[in-house]
Amino acid sequence: MKIPISKNWFGPEEFAAIQRPLNNGWVVQGQEVKDFEKAFSEFNGARYSIACSSGTAAMQIACAALGA
Repeated sequence: MKIPISKNWFGPEEFAAIQRPLNNGWVVQGQEVKDFEKAFSEFNGARYSIACSSGTAAMQIACAALGA
């Protein structure tokens, strides 16, 4: 018996957002990430934000920022 944990649903807008960085070759950098970082900063009232590829990378950056 399979018990679904969640059901993903993507509409045309989500597929377009996924396709843009794949089509232009900038998956982990580029304008999409820059736009996300800016929007995230504005949302949180922060001066800066850094998008990370993983939670581990985020923790390493946070530790480095704290001088650890």
